[in-house]
This record gives sequence, structure tokens and C-alpha cells, in this order.
Amino acid sequence: MTFGTDEPGDPTFESAVARWLGEGQVDDAAAERARQHWLTQQLDEQTTLHGTLINVAEAGHDVVVVLPQRSVRTTLVAVGTDFVLTADQQLVAIDAIDRIETEGRLGDPAPTGSGTHQGLAMWMLLAMLAQDRPLVVVHHRSGATSSGTLERANSDHLVYTERVGASAVVPLQSVAIVGQM
Repeated sequence: MTFGTDEPGDPTFESAVARWLGEGQVDDAAAERARQHWLTQQLDEQTTLHGTLINVAEAGHDVVVVLPQRSVRTTLVAVGTDFVLTADQQLVAIDAIDRIETEGRLGDPAPTGSGTHQGLAMWMLLAMLAQDRPLVVVHHRSGATSSGTLERANSDHLVYTERVGASAVVPLQSVAIVGQM
């Protein structure tokens, strides 16, 4: 291909160089878009529910936590192995949640769920809280609600003393939410 005199300053040469540089920039931009698409797809495939919940908590989105018997409007502040902690100090069992609706658009998810209170199970936090004997309200997955003084918790149940003085033993698998009174 011949461009006039092929000398710098030759308008034909300069336009060919400009066109070549422009095509390179277009190719680079297309390659970057393809790379970003591939990375996003790979991230989506590696994303876990915990990673997404951590993303929601770290973003500080206002959310509606929808359970079979109730909905809670709040902000997530921490994520454990099997629960989320809300801004109003409620522990919500993750497997009791039907969905979480965010007020804002979710950003890119955290890929592996490493983050806020990872490794801490709901029962562990309840066992720590029981040392202070707090008054709690328990929302059961059945829709029932009960309350009392949290006495102890372990990996399969919690025990609290009801206001009438009787103890209640609640299988952890029936608990949807434990909150402060």
C-alpha cells in the first residue's frame, strides 16, 4: 500500500496512521469489554449466597428480609455461617429467608463469602449472649412468637425462661429470628 510520499507531514500518511491508531483503540476497547464480560461471568459462577449477603451488608443497603410468616425492613450489618444480623439487632436464620429485597442495585458480589463474622454460627452467638441473660423474642418458622430470658444455646437448641417462670426448649431448626425485647 502506497501513501503519497510516505513522509511525515504527508496528509495521506497521517490519515492512514490516524486510521490505524483508531482501529487499534477500537480493537483494544472491544478486547477489554470481552475481558470484563468473561471476568464478570467467572465471578458470577463462583459467587455464593454468603458472598452476596456480605456484599449487601457491606454496601449498607436498606433491605426487606422476607420470611414465610413476616417481613422485616432493616439493614444487614453482619453475616455468619447460618444467620444475618440486622441493624436492629435481630439474628435471622439464613435458611428461613424466602428472599431479600434491596433498595439499591447490587454491585459485584464477593466471590467466596469470606468476610463479616464468617465462621460464627447463630448458636455460637446465642451462647455468648446467654451469658448476660438478655430478654429475647423468638419468631418461630411456624409464625408463632415467644419470649423470655435467654439461658443457654447449643448447636441444636436454645433454652429460655418465659416470663411466667417456666422454661422453654426450642429446636434451633424451628427458629427464624431471635431479637432483643
